[in-house]
This record gives sequence, structure tokens and C-alpha cells, in this order.
Amino acid sequence: MSSSVGPRTSPVTPSNRTRTARPTRTRWRRWVAVLLLSLLTLALAAVLAIGWYFSGQALTVTTAGQSTVTVEADGPDRVWLEREGYAAYVGEHGLRSAEADAWLLAGGTLGAEDAPVVGIVGEILDDSGERVLRSYESISGQLPEGPVEMVMAQDVYWPDPSALDLPFEEVELTGELGPLPSWVVPATGDSVDGAAGGSEDTWAIFVHGRGGSREEALRYLPTLRDAGLTTLAISYRNDPEAPPDPNGRYGLGETEWRDVESALTYAREQGADQVLLLGWSMGAAISLQTLDRSPEAELVTGLWLDAPVIDWRDTFYAQGELNGLPRPLTWVAQQLIQARGDLRLADFDWVARADELPGLPIHIEHSDGDTFVPNGPSKALAEKRPDIVTLNTDSGAEHTRTWNADPEGYDARLAEWLTERASG
Repeated sequence: MSSSVGPRTSPVTPSNRTRTARPTRTRWRRWVAVLLLSLLTLALAAVLAIGWYFSGQALTVTTAGQSTVTVEADGPDRVWLEREGYAAYVGEHGLRSAEADAWLLAGGTLGAEDAPVVGIVGEILDDSGERVLRSYESISGQLPEGPVEMVMAQDVYWPDPSALDLPFEEVELTGELGPLPSWVVPATGDSVDGAAGGSEDTWAIFVHGRGGSREEALRYLPTLRDAGLTTLAISYRNDPEAPPDPNGRYGLGETEWRDVESALTYAREQGADQVLLLGWSMGAAISLQTLDRSPEAELVTGLWLDAPVIDWRDTFYAQGELNGLPRPLTWVAQQLIQARGDLRLADFDWVARADELPGLPIHIEHSDGDTFVPNGPSKALAEKRPDIVTLNTDSGAEHTRTWNADPEGYDARLAEWLTERASG
């Protein structure tokens, strides 16, 4: 009896199944790991790219404080403004032809027949939703009948102290990087309200904000002069008329304070025995660094700060929120700002450093309506140092526009403070 035997096969066992399936599972896990690593890399790259962009925004040299707006005359003393830029901002603002600055650089003079249109807008008289009607005071030129593009500026006056019929001298300070064009507006020797004090020995040095210019000082000059102070309105590195910083960036006060030191040196050489520093926005941060770092700061007897940056980190978080940036991304941007700018943001936190401030009087004007540099740190500093800091927040005006919203009230507060400082 015979039997046939077929091919021998091995039984399928659990161990065989494992040997067959393991390479498949291993490849699957490897692909998942690669995918997750790629996603993580992309996410990190996106975070760094966003942080790099916003850090560049903070450090990049720019021009601020004005915008263009479409204007149409409505009689001799009223104008319609298209709702764009600053059109609906409360208070007095300057208007001038879009080509006015180029005309001036080409050698034009105010009062000439070809002078550009220059004026001042004030009270909002009507609001149609798309346009706002405002009062208008003509300074030079005549508005055309049809719509025209114009520059609207919070500085109000243009282009120099002559717009206010004030005598002045154009001087060049000797800055670390080169000449710094500046204006000197001499004191009258008269004091406010007949009070004693007002002296040519007391100077005010005006430090404008980021992207601004010495024109920012113009709307305050009459009060400074009436108080009997000589005023020095300076330019500093990266201003259009001043030397650029070699790195092409703002220092947020880390480098600019050296140019304010040059101004203090100039004032001392001209006979000043005390100086009041007036700092606007980033100019306040610069002034505080000057007070902290410069040997010339012994001349300083008081600070007047308008919408000041008291803590850059708080300001950057606020601006990040305005731009829809999550707080962790703003934190990343701040680290990049420190690395790219070679600075420590903690050095600019004057709430944390409040006890390091000298015993000089500091007055702060910082509106509750300021969304660009919110006034939380200003309030916190006033609470920590009530012995030296006074604070006014009673305004709904936007950033550095407290004067524009209420010129008479602002001038009265400034005049009283100046008189007290000069007589002291």
C-alpha cells in the first residue's frame, strides 16, 4: 500500500505572524514620526518667521505721526475729510498739501505766491459715516474746489517755529554719529502769570517720539517760551535729517540717549544750569535712559513725559493684541528684538526699576484713550513713586494727542509745572 505525500508546509504560528507584520508596523511608525517632526519644524519656522517680522517692525526706522486724507472745501472755514487715517481724531490737527515737504526742500518759502496749502482743522461739525465735516483755519494757500489729497498731522504747525511767529536759531549739535540739526528758541525772560523764576539759565530739551521729528515740539513752544525757558528741540539718530545708526535700526532708547546727552552738553556750554527733559512716547524712554546713564544728567531737574513708554514689554504685548498676535508669539518677537537690537528690555521697565529713579519731579500726561501705548505702566509707576510722579489721564485722546484734544487745558498744566520747576 502506497501513499503520496504533498509538499510540507509549516503551520502558521503567532511567532511567524509577528515576523511578517513587524516591518509594516515599523515603517508606519517611522512615517508618523517623520510627519510629526515635519509639522513641528514647520510650526517652529512659522513662529520664528512671525516673530522675526514683528521684531523687525519694532526696530525698523520709519516715519510716523501723519497720514494722507482726501479733503474737500465746504466754504472758507469748513472742510470735508474722507474717513481715513486721522480724519475723525478729536482736536486740532494740521493740514498741508501732500507736496509741501518736497516744495520746502526745493527752497520754497512760506508767504511766497506758490506756497502750498497749509491750515488747521479743529472741531468735528458733522459725521456722515463716510466723511466728517470739520472747522478749518487757513494759514497759506487756497483749497481747490474739488477733492485733494493732503497730509494730516498731529504736530499741527509746519514747518518750523516761524509758523508760530517765534524767533529761533538753527544749530547743529555734535552727536556721536555726526551733526544733529536742532532748533533753539530763546527765552523771553518773562515768567507765567508774573511768577518769579523764568530764566535763560533754565532750558527745556524736547525729545520726540519714534518716527517723529522736532516738528513735534512746535505746538508746545509758546508755553515753553512764555514760561521763560530756552527750548532746544533736537533731532537724533535715524531722523531724516540726522545720521543713520550704522545697524539701520532703532535702539528703543538703548543708543539714542547718547544724542540727548549731546544736547545736555550743548545746553551746559551755552550757560544752562538746569534742564527740564520733555519726552514724547519713545522719546520718554530715551529721556529715562539718559537720566539713568549720562553723566550730564546731573543738569536735569525734572521730566515731563507725554504718552511715555514706561515698559517696552507691556507696550509690545498691547501692540501684539492690536495686530491679533497671540501672547506667546509676542514673547518670541520680544526675544528676537533683544537679540537683533542687542538690548535688554528689562532695562526699560521703570515700574520694576521705580526705586532706582532719582528724586526728581516727573509729570506724566497719558490718556486713558491711548491704545497704541496703553497707560497701565504709567499708572503703576505713579502708584509706586507718588513722592515724585504726578499723572493726568483725563482724556479720551489717542496716542500723544492729549494736547490736540484740549490745548488750553494742557497748556495750563504745562505752564504751572514749568513755572514751579524754573522758580525752584
